[in-house]
Amino acid sequence: MASGTTGPAVAVDDGPAAGTAPVAAVRDGMVRGAVRDGLTRFEAIPYAAPPVGALRWSSPAPVPDWTGVRDATAPAPVCPQSGAGLAPGTRMSEDCLYLDVTAPPVPSNGSRPVLLAVHGGGFQSGAGSDYYVDSMVRRSGAVVVTINYRLGILGGFAHPALGRNSAFGLQDQQAALRWVRHNIAAFGGDPGNVTVSGESAGAMMTCSQLTAPAARGLFRKAIIVSGSCLMKHPRNALGPGAPAANTWQPWSAVAKAGEQTATELGCTNPATTLQCLRAMPAKELLKRNTGFISIPYGSTVLPHDPAAVIRAGQAAAVPVIQGNTSDEHLLITLSAHKRLAGDPHGYRRLLADTFGTGPSSGEPAIAAAFPPDGPGGVLKALDHVFTGRDWICPSQAANRALAATTSTWGYVFADPQAATLEGVPIPPGLRPAATHGSDLTAVWGFDAPEARLSPAQRALGRTIAGYWSHFLRSGDPNGPGLPPWPRVSATGHTFGLTLAPEPDGIRTTDITGTHHCELLSPTG
Repeated sequence: MASGTTGPAVAVDDGPAAGTAPVAAVRDGMVRGAVRDGLTRFEAIPYAAPPVGALRWSSPAPVPDWTGVRDATAPAPVCPQSGAGLAPGTRMSEDCLYLDVTAPPVPSNGSRPVLLAVHGGGFQSGAGSDYYVDSMVRRSGAVVVTINYRLGILGGFAHPALGRNSAFGLQDQQAALRWVRHNIAAFGGDPGNVTVSGESAGAMMTCSQLTAPAARGLFRKAIIVSGSCLMKHPRNALGPGAPAANTWQPWSAVAKAGEQTATELGCTNPATTLQCLRAMPAKELLKRNTGFISIPYGSTVLPHDPAAVIRAGQAAAVPVIQGNTSDEHLLITLSAHKRLAGDPHGYRRLLADTFGTGPSSGEPAIAAAFPPDGPGGVLKALDHVFTGRDWICPSQAANRALAATTSTWGYVFADPQAATLEGVPIPPGLRPAATHGSDLTAVWGFDAPEARLSPAQRALGRTIAGYWSHFLRSGDPNGPGLPPWPRVSATGHTFGLTLAPEPDGIRTTDITGTHHCELLSPTG
Protein backbone atom coordinates (compact mmCIF):
# COMPACT_ATOMS: atom_id res chain seq x y z
CA MET A 1 0.00 0.00 0.00
CA ALA A 2 1.32 3.44 -0.83
CA SER A 3 2.40 5.48 2.17
CA GLY A 4 0.01 8.28 3.01
CA THR A 5 -3.21 6.36 2.41
CA THR A 6 -5.61 5.20 5.07
CA GLY A 7 -7.81 2.18 4.60
CA PRO A 8 -11.40 1.57 5.61
CA ALA A 9 -12.61 0.41 8.99
CA VAL A 10 -11.69 -3.05 10.23
CA ALA A 11 -12.97 -5.72 7.88
CA VAL A 12 -13.29 -9.48 8.12
CA ASP A 13 -10.76 -11.37 6.03
CA ASP A 14 -12.56 -14.23 4.31
CA GLY A 15 -9.37 -15.71 2.90
CA PRO A 16 -8.96 -19.44 3.38
CA ALA A 17 -5.93 -19.08 5.64
CA ALA A 18 -7.34 -16.32 7.77
CA GLY A 19 -10.80 -17.61 8.57
CA THR A 20 -12.62 -14.70 10.20
CA ALA A 21 -9.56 -12.75 11.34
CA PRO A 22 -10.04 -8.96 11.28
CA VAL A 23 -7.91 -7.07 8.78
CA ALA A 24 -7.22 -3.33 8.77
CA ALA A 25 -5.49 -1.08 6.27
CA VAL A 26 -3.03 1.43 7.72
CA ARG A 27 -0.78 3.87 5.90
CA ASP A 28 2.10 1.43 5.65
CA GLY A 29 0.26 -1.76 4.70
CA MET A 30 -2.32 -4.30 5.83
CA VAL A 31 -2.45 -5.89 9.29
CA ARG A 32 -4.34 -8.95 10.46
CA GLY A 33 -5.45 -9.18 14.08
CA ALA A 34 -7.64 -11.53 16.05
CA VAL A 35 -10.90 -11.59 17.96
CA ARG A 36 -10.34 -12.82 21.51
CA ASP A 37 -12.68 -12.67 24.47
CA GLY A 38 -15.13 -10.74 22.33
CA LEU A 39 -12.72 -7.90 21.50
CA THR A 40 -10.82 -7.06 18.33
CA ARG A 41 -7.07 -7.03 18.94
CA PHE A 42 -4.08 -6.02 16.87
CA GLU A 43 -0.63 -6.43 18.41
CA ALA A 44 2.86 -5.28 17.46
CA ILE A 45 1.94 -2.73 14.79
CA PRO A 46 5.06 -0.63 14.05
CA TYR A 47 4.59 3.10 14.49
CA ALA A 48 8.21 4.08 13.77
CA ALA A 49 11.22 2.48 12.15
CA PRO A 50 13.45 0.34 14.41
CA PRO A 51 15.72 2.79 16.31
CA VAL A 52 18.84 0.71 15.75
CA GLY A 53 22.24 1.32 14.23
CA ALA A 54 22.44 4.86 12.89
CA LEU A 55 18.89 5.50 14.18
CA ARG A 56 19.85 4.93 17.83
CA TRP A 57 19.33 8.29 19.54
CA SER A 58 17.57 9.73 16.51
CA SER A 59 14.07 11.11 16.18
CA PRO A 60 11.53 8.43 15.23
CA ALA A 61 11.77 7.66 11.52
CA PRO A 62 8.88 6.60 9.22
CA VAL A 63 7.94 2.94 9.00
CA PRO A 64 8.89 1.34 5.68
CA ASP A 65 5.87 0.12 3.73
CA TRP A 66 5.31 -3.62 3.58
CA THR A 67 3.54 -5.84 1.08
CA GLY A 68 0.99 -8.50 1.85
CA VAL A 69 -0.85 -8.74 5.14
CA ARG A 70 1.27 -8.37 8.27
CA ASP A 71 0.45 -10.68 11.17
CA ALA A 72 -0.53 -8.66 14.25
CA THR A 73 -1.46 -11.42 16.67
CA ALA A 74 1.69 -11.81 18.79
CA PRO A 75 3.28 -9.42 21.31
CA ALA A 76 6.13 -7.18 20.26
CA PRO A 77 9.50 -7.24 22.00
CA VAL A 78 9.76 -4.87 24.94
CA CYS A 79 12.30 -2.07 24.88
CA PRO A 80 15.66 -2.85 26.52
CA GLN A 81 15.49 -2.81 30.33
CA SER A 82 16.93 -4.61 33.30
CA GLY A 83 14.56 -7.54 32.91
CA ALA A 84 13.49 -7.50 36.56
CA GLY A 85 9.80 -8.27 36.77
CA LEU A 86 9.45 -9.38 33.15
CA ALA A 87 7.44 -12.51 32.53
CA PRO A 88 9.48 -15.57 31.52
CA GLY A 89 9.97 -15.74 27.77
CA THR A 90 9.48 -12.01 27.21
CA ARG A 91 11.49 -10.86 24.20
CA MET A 92 13.60 -7.72 24.46
CA SER A 93 15.01 -5.71 21.58
CA GLU A 94 15.94 -2.20 20.53
CA ASP A 95 13.53 -2.86 17.68
CA CYS A 96 10.60 -2.15 20.01
CA LEU A 97 8.59 0.81 18.70
CA TYR A 98 5.28 -0.98 18.35
CA LEU A 99 1.75 -0.43 19.58
CA ASP A 100 -1.31 -2.56 20.28
CA VAL A 101 -4.90 -1.63 19.40
CA THR A 102 -7.92 -3.12 21.19
CA ALA A 103 -11.46 -2.23 20.15
CA PRO A 104 -15.05 -3.38 20.54
CA PRO A 105 -15.88 -5.85 17.76
CA VAL A 106 -18.72 -3.88 16.18
CA PRO A 107 -17.49 -1.43 13.50
CA SER A 108 -18.22 2.19 14.31
CA ASN A 109 -17.18 4.11 11.17
CA GLY A 110 -14.56 6.01 13.07
CA SER A 111 -16.79 7.42 15.81
CA ARG A 112 -15.33 5.80 18.93
CA PRO A 113 -13.24 7.83 21.39
CA VAL A 114 -9.57 6.84 21.55
CA LEU A 115 -7.44 6.34 24.65
CA LEU A 116 -3.67 6.10 24.28
CA ALA A 117 -2.01 4.74 27.45
CA VAL A 118 1.60 5.58 28.36
CA HIS A 119 3.00 3.02 30.79
CA GLY A 120 5.01 3.79 33.91
CA GLY A 121 8.15 2.13 35.21
CA GLY A 122 10.48 4.88 36.38
CA PHE A 123 11.59 5.68 32.80
CA GLN A 124 13.61 2.45 32.71
CA SER A 125 11.13 -0.43 32.66
CA GLY A 126 7.66 -1.44 31.51
CA ALA A 127 5.84 -1.99 28.23
CA GLY A 128 2.49 -1.30 26.63
CA SER A 129 1.60 -4.96 27.06
CA ASP A 130 1.60 -4.44 30.85
CA TYR A 131 -1.94 -3.06 30.59
CA TYR A 132 -5.00 -5.29 30.84
CA VAL A 133 -7.28 -3.16 28.70
CA ASP A 134 -10.40 -5.32 28.37
CA SER A 135 -12.34 -3.79 31.26
CA MET A 136 -11.82 -0.24 29.98
CA VAL A 137 -12.69 -1.12 26.38
CA ARG A 138 -15.91 -2.86 27.41
CA ARG A 139 -16.97 -0.18 29.90
CA SER A 140 -16.14 2.83 27.72
CA GLY A 141 -16.62 1.54 24.19
CA ALA A 142 -13.34 3.25 23.35
CA VAL A 143 -10.50 2.12 21.15
CA VAL A 144 -7.50 1.68 23.45
CA VAL A 145 -3.92 1.98 22.18
CA THR A 146 -0.95 0.89 24.29
CA ILE A 147 2.62 1.65 23.26
CA ASN A 148 6.26 0.87 23.86
CA TYR A 149 8.73 3.75 23.97
CA ARG A 150 12.48 3.97 24.46
CA LEU A 151 13.64 3.73 28.07
CA GLY A 152 16.63 4.58 30.22
CA ILE A 153 19.79 5.59 28.42
CA LEU A 154 18.24 4.74 25.04
CA GLY A 155 15.33 7.11 25.66
CA GLY A 156 16.82 9.81 27.88
CA PHE A 157 20.34 10.22 26.52
CA ALA A 158 21.77 13.61 25.54
CA HIS A 159 25.17 14.56 24.16
CA PRO A 160 26.55 17.66 22.41
CA ALA A 161 27.25 15.55 19.32
CA LEU A 162 23.49 15.06 18.97
CA GLY A 163 22.81 18.78 19.14
CA ARG A 164 19.73 19.58 21.17
CA ASN A 165 17.96 16.44 20.01
CA SER A 166 17.05 14.35 23.07
CA ALA A 167 14.03 13.14 25.09
CA PHE A 168 13.62 10.27 22.63
CA GLY A 169 10.97 8.50 24.71
CA LEU A 170 8.89 11.66 24.57
CA GLN A 171 9.40 11.83 20.82
CA ASP A 172 8.34 8.20 20.46
CA GLN A 173 5.03 8.99 22.14
CA GLN A 174 4.46 11.87 19.76
CA ALA A 175 5.18 9.53 16.83
CA ALA A 176 2.60 7.11 18.23
CA LEU A 177 0.08 9.95 18.48
CA ARG A 178 0.75 10.89 14.86
CA TRP A 179 0.21 7.24 13.92
CA VAL A 180 -3.14 7.37 15.73
CA ARG A 181 -4.14 10.54 13.89
CA HIS A 182 -3.45 8.93 10.51
CA ASN A 183 -4.63 5.38 11.16
CA ILE A 184 -7.04 4.96 14.05
CA ALA A 185 -10.15 5.43 11.90
CA ALA A 186 -9.31 2.06 10.35
CA PHE A 187 -10.01 0.53 13.77
CA GLY A 188 -13.21 2.47 14.45
CA GLY A 189 -11.57 5.30 16.39
CA ASP A 190 -12.11 9.03 15.99
CA PRO A 191 -8.74 10.72 15.26
CA GLY A 192 -10.24 14.00 16.46
CA ASN A 193 -11.13 12.62 19.90
CA VAL A 194 -7.92 11.26 21.41
CA THR A 195 -7.12 11.19 25.13
CA VAL A 196 -3.62 10.49 26.47
CA SER A 197 -3.36 8.80 29.85
CA GLY A 198 -0.18 8.04 31.76
CA GLU A 199 0.65 6.66 35.19
CA SER A 200 3.80 7.40 37.23
CA ALA A 201 6.60 7.97 34.68
CA GLY A 202 3.87 7.84 32.04
CA ALA A 203 2.06 10.63 33.89
CA MET A 204 5.18 12.79 33.87
CA MET A 205 5.55 12.13 30.17
CA THR A 206 1.89 13.02 29.63
CA CYS A 207 2.06 16.31 31.49
CA SER A 208 5.28 17.09 29.60
CA GLN A 209 3.34 16.64 26.34
CA LEU A 210 1.00 19.40 27.52
CA THR A 211 3.97 21.75 27.19
CA ALA A 212 5.74 20.26 24.14
CA PRO A 213 5.16 22.31 20.96
CA ALA A 214 5.29 19.26 18.66
CA ALA A 215 2.47 17.57 20.61
CA ARG A 216 -0.03 20.40 20.08
CA GLY A 217 -3.13 19.18 18.31
CA LEU A 218 -2.25 15.49 18.63
CA PHE A 219 -4.64 14.89 21.55
CA ARG A 220 -7.72 16.59 22.96
CA LYS A 221 -7.70 15.47 26.63
CA ALA A 222 -5.31 14.10 29.25
CA ILE A 223 -5.56 11.87 32.33
CA ILE A 224 -2.50 12.24 34.59
CA VAL A 225 -2.18 9.55 37.25
CA SER A 226 0.40 9.77 40.05
CA GLY A 227 2.93 12.12 38.51
CA SER A 228 2.60 15.89 38.14
CA CYS A 229 4.89 18.27 36.26
CA LEU A 230 5.09 20.31 39.46
CA MET A 231 6.27 17.45 41.66
CA LYS A 232 9.74 17.49 43.17
CA HIS A 233 11.26 15.47 45.99
CA PRO A 234 12.81 17.68 48.69
CA ARG A 235 15.90 16.75 50.64
CA ASN A 236 15.40 13.55 52.70
CA ALA A 237 12.27 12.45 50.84
CA LEU A 238 14.04 9.51 49.18
CA GLY A 239 16.08 8.64 52.28
CA PRO A 240 17.87 10.33 55.20
CA GLY A 241 20.35 12.78 53.72
CA ALA A 242 19.24 12.11 50.15
CA PRO A 243 19.45 15.27 48.02
CA ALA A 244 16.46 16.95 46.47
CA ALA A 245 15.41 15.31 43.21
CA ASN A 246 13.54 16.51 40.15
CA THR A 247 12.45 14.45 37.14
CA TRP A 248 13.04 17.36 34.75
CA GLN A 249 16.66 18.37 34.24
CA PRO A 250 18.28 20.99 32.00
CA TRP A 251 19.54 19.58 28.73
CA SER A 252 23.03 20.83 29.59
CA ALA A 253 23.15 18.67 32.75
CA VAL A 254 22.00 15.55 30.92
CA ALA A 255 24.41 16.24 28.05
CA LYS A 256 27.25 16.54 30.56
CA ALA A 257 26.30 13.12 31.91
CA GLY A 258 26.27 11.87 28.32
CA GLU A 259 29.81 13.13 27.77
CA GLN A 260 30.96 11.42 30.96
CA THR A 261 29.30 8.18 29.86
CA ALA A 262 30.98 8.35 26.46
CA THR A 263 34.35 8.78 28.18
CA GLU A 264 33.70 5.82 30.48
CA LEU A 265 32.85 3.69 27.46
CA GLY A 266 36.02 4.70 25.64
CA CYS A 267 34.27 6.81 22.99
CA THR A 268 36.59 9.79 23.29
CA ASN A 269 37.38 10.75 19.69
CA PRO A 270 35.12 13.75 18.92
CA ALA A 271 34.98 12.80 15.24
CA THR A 272 33.62 9.32 15.94
CA THR A 273 31.86 9.63 19.31
CA LEU A 274 28.37 8.88 18.03
CA GLN A 275 29.57 6.08 15.75
CA CYS A 276 31.35 4.52 18.71
CA LEU A 277 28.34 4.87 21.04
CA ARG A 278 25.90 3.54 18.45
CA ALA A 279 28.08 0.47 17.98
CA MET A 280 28.08 -0.25 21.71
CA PRO A 281 26.01 -3.31 22.73
CA ALA A 282 22.76 -2.32 24.42
CA LYS A 283 23.59 -4.46 27.46
CA GLU A 284 26.66 -2.28 28.10
CA LEU A 285 24.59 0.88 27.86
CA LEU A 286 21.91 -0.47 30.20
CA LYS A 287 24.48 -0.63 33.00
CA ARG A 288 24.36 3.18 32.99
CA ASN A 289 20.57 3.53 32.84
CA THR A 290 20.19 5.28 36.19
CA GLY A 291 22.05 8.32 34.90
CA PHE A 292 19.35 8.90 32.27
CA ILE A 293 15.99 8.52 33.98
CA SER A 294 15.11 12.20 33.82
CA ILE A 295 13.38 14.25 31.12
CA PRO A 296 15.72 16.83 29.55
CA TYR A 297 14.30 20.26 28.84
CA GLY A 298 15.93 23.00 26.83
CA SER A 299 15.93 20.54 23.94
CA THR A 300 14.29 20.69 20.54
CA VAL A 301 11.34 18.60 21.72
CA LEU A 302 10.90 20.20 25.16
CA PRO A 303 12.21 23.78 24.97
CA HIS A 304 11.20 24.84 28.49
CA ASP A 305 10.77 23.42 31.97
CA PRO A 306 7.19 22.06 31.98
CA ALA A 307 6.57 23.39 35.50
CA ALA A 308 7.30 26.95 34.35
CA VAL A 309 5.10 26.54 31.27
CA ILE A 310 2.17 25.28 33.35
CA ARG A 311 2.52 27.99 35.98
CA ALA A 312 2.63 30.62 33.22
CA GLY A 313 -0.68 29.39 31.80
CA GLN A 314 0.94 28.40 28.51
CA ALA A 315 0.22 24.65 28.50
CA ALA A 316 -2.12 23.14 25.93
CA ALA A 317 -5.67 24.09 26.87
CA VAL A 318 -7.12 20.58 26.90
CA PRO A 319 -9.37 19.17 29.64
CA VAL A 320 -7.40 17.31 32.32
CA ILE A 321 -8.10 14.78 35.06
CA GLN A 322 -5.18 14.63 37.49
CA GLY A 323 -4.78 12.89 40.81
CA ASN A 324 -2.98 10.47 43.08
CA THR A 325 -3.30 7.60 45.49
CA SER A 326 -3.63 8.46 49.16
CA ASP A 327 -0.29 6.87 50.15
CA GLU A 328 2.00 7.40 47.17
CA HIS A 329 5.12 7.53 49.34
CA LEU A 330 4.45 4.65 51.73
CA LEU A 331 6.59 1.99 50.06
CA ILE A 332 9.46 4.48 49.66
CA THR A 333 9.08 5.35 53.32
CA LEU A 334 9.15 1.69 54.37
CA SER A 335 12.29 1.11 52.31
CA ALA A 336 14.21 4.31 52.98
CA HIS A 337 13.10 5.39 56.45
CA LYS A 338 12.34 2.17 58.31
CA ARG A 339 14.99 3.00 60.95
CA LEU A 340 12.81 5.87 62.11
CA ALA A 341 10.01 3.53 63.17
CA GLY A 342 9.30 4.21 66.85
CA ASP A 343 11.64 7.23 66.91
CA PRO A 344 9.54 10.42 67.20
CA HIS A 345 12.62 12.51 67.95
CA GLY A 346 14.33 11.28 64.81
CA TYR A 347 11.13 12.07 62.90
CA ARG A 348 11.16 15.66 64.11
CA ARG A 349 14.85 16.03 63.32
CA LEU A 350 14.18 14.85 59.78
CA LEU A 351 11.31 17.32 59.41
CA ALA A 352 13.48 20.16 60.69
CA ASP A 353 16.24 19.28 58.25
CA THR A 354 13.74 19.11 55.40
CA PHE A 355 11.34 21.96 56.11
CA GLY A 356 13.09 24.22 58.60
CA THR A 357 12.05 25.26 62.10
CA GLY A 358 10.10 28.48 61.63
CA PRO A 359 7.17 29.09 64.02
CA SER A 360 4.40 29.09 61.38
CA SER A 361 5.83 26.45 59.05
CA GLY A 362 8.56 23.89 59.03
CA GLU A 363 8.98 21.22 61.65
CA PRO A 364 6.74 22.48 64.50
CA ALA A 365 3.66 23.05 62.38
CA ILE A 366 4.14 19.92 60.26
CA ALA A 367 4.74 17.71 63.29
CA ALA A 368 1.53 19.08 64.81
CA ALA A 369 -0.43 18.37 61.62
CA PHE A 370 1.13 14.91 61.19
CA PRO A 371 1.84 13.71 64.74
CA PRO A 372 4.19 10.73 65.09
CA ASP A 373 2.08 9.23 67.86
CA GLY A 374 -1.01 8.84 65.67
CA PRO A 375 -2.22 5.60 64.09
CA GLY A 376 0.66 3.96 62.26
CA GLY A 377 3.24 5.94 64.19
CA VAL A 378 6.25 7.65 62.67
CA LEU A 379 6.24 5.79 59.34
CA LYS A 380 2.61 6.57 58.61
CA ALA A 381 3.12 10.22 59.55
CA LEU A 382 6.17 10.45 57.32
CA ASP A 383 4.26 8.75 54.49
CA HIS A 384 1.52 11.38 54.75
CA VAL A 385 4.04 14.24 54.88
CA PHE A 386 5.90 13.22 51.72
CA THR A 387 2.79 11.95 49.92
CA GLY A 388 1.32 15.41 50.37
CA ARG A 389 4.48 17.41 49.76
CA ASP A 390 5.83 15.45 46.79
CA TRP A 391 2.70 14.09 45.11
CA ILE A 392 -0.79 15.27 46.00
CA CYS A 393 -0.16 18.96 46.62
CA PRO A 394 1.85 19.48 43.40
CA SER A 395 -0.84 17.69 41.40
CA GLN A 396 -3.53 19.94 42.77
CA ALA A 397 -1.38 23.04 42.29
CA ALA A 398 -0.99 22.01 38.66
CA ASN A 399 -4.75 21.50 38.41
CA ARG A 400 -5.34 25.04 39.67
CA ALA A 401 -2.79 26.48 37.25
CA LEU A 402 -4.35 24.59 34.33
CA ALA A 403 -7.84 25.61 35.44
CA ALA A 404 -7.08 29.20 34.43
CA THR A 405 -7.30 28.14 30.77
CA THR A 406 -9.16 24.82 30.70
CA SER A 407 -11.34 22.43 32.71
CA THR A 408 -9.62 20.24 35.29
CA TRP A 409 -10.75 17.66 37.82
CA GLY A 410 -8.76 16.41 40.82
CA TYR A 411 -9.04 13.22 42.83
CA VAL A 412 -7.39 11.00 45.44
CA PHE A 413 -7.74 7.21 45.16
CA ALA A 414 -8.19 5.98 48.72
CA ASP A 415 -9.16 2.32 48.75
CA PRO A 416 -8.02 1.39 52.29
CA GLN A 417 -7.32 -2.23 51.36
CA ALA A 418 -5.87 -1.77 47.88
CA ALA A 419 -3.15 -4.30 47.12
CA THR A 420 0.29 -2.95 46.28
CA LEU A 421 1.29 -3.06 42.63
CA GLU A 422 4.41 -5.05 43.49
CA GLY A 423 2.59 -7.48 45.78
CA VAL A 424 4.54 -6.23 48.79
CA PRO A 425 2.50 -6.73 51.97
CA ILE A 426 1.66 -3.66 54.03
CA PRO A 427 2.86 -4.16 57.63
CA PRO A 428 0.20 -4.32 60.35
CA GLY A 429 -0.79 -0.92 61.67
CA LEU A 430 -0.12 0.96 58.40
CA ARG A 431 -3.55 0.34 56.91
CA PRO A 432 -5.60 2.04 55.57
CA ALA A 433 -3.30 2.66 52.61
CA ALA A 434 -3.48 2.98 48.82
CA THR A 435 0.11 2.93 47.62
CA HIS A 436 1.69 4.12 44.38
CA GLY A 437 0.25 2.13 41.48
CA SER A 438 -2.39 0.38 43.60
CA ASP A 439 -5.13 2.08 41.58
CA LEU A 440 -4.14 0.46 38.29
CA THR A 441 -6.09 -2.71 38.95
CA ALA A 442 -9.16 -0.74 39.99
CA VAL A 443 -9.06 1.46 36.88
CA TRP A 444 -7.90 -1.02 34.25
CA GLY A 445 -8.40 -4.55 35.50
CA PHE A 446 -11.49 -4.54 37.68
CA ASP A 447 -13.02 -7.31 35.57
CA ALA A 448 -9.78 -9.23 35.03
CA PRO A 449 -10.21 -12.89 36.01
CA GLU A 450 -7.02 -12.82 38.08
CA ALA A 451 -7.87 -9.58 39.91
CA ARG A 452 -8.45 -10.38 43.56
CA LEU A 453 -10.97 -7.65 44.23
CA SER A 454 -13.94 -7.63 46.56
CA PRO A 455 -17.38 -6.84 45.14
CA ALA A 456 -17.08 -3.32 46.57
CA GLN A 457 -13.67 -2.84 44.92
CA ARG A 458 -15.00 -4.07 41.58
CA ALA A 459 -17.93 -1.69 41.88
CA LEU A 460 -15.48 1.17 42.52
CA GLY A 461 -13.52 0.20 39.41
CA ARG A 462 -16.65 0.23 37.28
CA THR A 463 -17.58 3.66 38.64
CA ILE A 464 -14.11 5.09 37.95
CA ALA A 465 -14.25 3.64 34.44
CA GLY A 466 -17.64 5.32 34.11
CA TYR A 467 -16.06 8.69 34.88
CA TRP A 468 -13.24 7.95 32.44
CA SER A 469 -15.76 6.90 29.79
CA HIS A 470 -17.69 10.18 29.93
CA PHE A 471 -14.41 12.10 29.90
CA LEU A 472 -13.18 10.20 26.84
CA ARG A 473 -16.34 11.02 24.95
CA SER A 474 -17.05 14.58 26.03
CA GLY A 475 -14.16 16.04 28.03
CA ASP A 476 -16.27 16.02 31.22
CA PRO A 477 -16.26 13.01 33.61
CA ASN A 478 -19.73 13.74 34.95
CA GLY A 479 -22.66 11.69 33.73
CA PRO A 480 -25.95 10.07 34.71
CA GLY A 481 -25.79 7.78 37.72
CA LEU A 482 -22.39 9.02 38.89
CA PRO A 483 -21.71 11.12 42.03
CA PRO A 484 -21.08 14.69 40.86
CA TRP A 485 -17.44 15.64 40.39
CA PRO A 486 -16.69 19.36 40.90
CA ARG A 487 -14.34 21.15 38.55
CA VAL A 488 -11.18 22.64 40.02
CA SER A 489 -11.15 26.38 40.57
CA ALA A 490 -8.10 28.39 39.55
CA THR A 491 -7.98 29.94 43.03
CA GLY A 492 -8.42 28.76 46.60
CA HIS A 493 -8.56 25.20 47.79
CA THR A 494 -8.88 22.31 45.35
CA PHE A 495 -12.11 20.39 45.72
CA GLY A 496 -12.25 17.03 44.03
CA LEU A 497 -13.26 13.44 44.67
CA THR A 498 -12.01 10.90 47.15
CA LEU A 499 -12.43 7.57 45.35
CA ALA A 500 -13.03 4.70 47.77
CA PRO A 501 -15.21 1.59 47.83
CA GLU A 502 -18.22 1.34 50.05
CA PRO A 503 -18.83 1.84 52.93
CA ASP A 504 -16.67 4.99 52.70
CA GLY A 505 -17.69 5.53 49.11
CA ILE A 506 -17.01 8.36 46.66
CA ARG A 507 -17.26 11.81 48.19
CA THR A 508 -16.36 15.42 47.45
CA THR A 509 -13.26 16.47 49.39
CA ASP A 510 -11.24 19.60 50.01
CA ILE A 511 -8.06 17.92 48.78
CA THR A 512 -5.61 20.73 49.51
CA GLY A 513 -7.09 21.34 52.95
CA THR A 514 -7.24 17.67 53.90
CA HIS A 515 -3.59 17.16 52.98
CA HIS A 516 -2.37 20.46 54.53
CA CYS A 517 -1.00 21.73 51.23
CA GLU A 518 -0.83 25.31 52.49
CA LEU A 519 1.67 24.02 55.06
CA LEU A 520 3.62 21.49 53.02
CA SER A 521 3.77 23.52 49.79
CA PRO A 522 2.92 27.11 50.72
CA THR A 523 4.04 28.44 47.31
CA GLY A 524 2.82 25.47 45.27
